[in-house]
Amino acid sequence: MRSASSSERADPNAFRITMQYHRRNGTVYELERAGVTLDVHVSPDQDPASTSAADSGKWMVGAQSSREQDAVVITERAATRAEALRLVGETWTACALSRNLPQVDWSSVEKVLLAVRAL
Repeated sequence: MRSASSSERADPNAFRITMQYHRRNGTVYELERAGVTLDVHVSPDQDPASTSAADSGKWMVGAQSSREQDAVVITERAATRAEALRLVGETWTACALSRNLPQVDWSSVEKVLLAVRAL
């Protein structure tokens, strides 16, 4: 087995997945970076008019930095998981100050989720 070169080693400042599990009809990815936690929920969008989640053809991504019952959850829907995550990042960034949300490097979140084929 070869050792990883410095370029292949994980960036210590990047988010990493600490836990991954299925919840309802989607998957939750618990991420951590330098003491900042972020839960990202990825699932097919359940359109109330559809008979199944797959019928809507859209994806829903939600993110929260706390597991408290009153945590702020930012949720967006889009045609792809990656687009829904991008929209979550934009919304999060826009309201971070007013809602006291931690600063998040959304490109790092996208990178770690792409690595496990979540997007």
